[in-house]
Amino acid sequence: MKIRNIGIWASVAAITGALGVGCIHVSVHPPGSQIDKGGSTPEEVFVEWGGPSPTSGTLPILLTGFSGGNNNSSPDCFPASAGWNAYYVTGYFYGPFSSEPPSAAFPNGQDKPHLTIDTLATQNGVTLDTGVLIARDMMPTQKVCNDNAAPPFPSNANLSSATFTNLVSGKRYRVTIFYKTPTATGLTTIVMNWTYH
Repeated sequence: MKIRNIGIWASVAAITGALGVGCIHVSVHPPGSQIDKGGSTPEEVFVEWGGPSPTSGTLPILLTGFSGGNNNSSPDCFPASAGWNAYYVTGYFYGPFSSEPPSAAFPNGQDKPHLTIDTLATQNGVTLDTGVLIARDMMPTQKVCNDNAAPPFPSNANLSSATFTNLVSGKRYRVTIFYKTPTATGLTTIVMNWTYH
């Protein structure tokens, strides 16, 4: 019975996290713990999924969600010949005063004019090499890209950060995260952070 309850709560937590709801309180109470006897237990932990901010968040992307190869969306930034052999394209990001659908994964609800995307997270390890591309939808020459963030991220100088300034009002943007597969040793996800500002 307890294993089933854990599975149900884990499913609720995963769904809530995937929807970007915010902070989830998870309590683990093994059989025989003080909570079973009506007391409190030190096993309670808080798990944060992205954060409750309407202007920023975190997206953990499973490596299995990346496409192999190189989609040539930015051969000048991330050429296959330089080892960029996996990529992931996000849902839409929006310029200010856009008419986002209610189901938009990355709404710009406060109509901010700038967007920063980065992979600057300790969860991305010390060897991962990433690239970030932000491009205006249907206008791929209006783009910004970054291979190595400046200043470099302390634990990994190969992580990336790109900012698209002056987003066009009412327009959509796509983000592509690139990485070099041999550099993802020991990882199952790549963490992407996004911020409208």
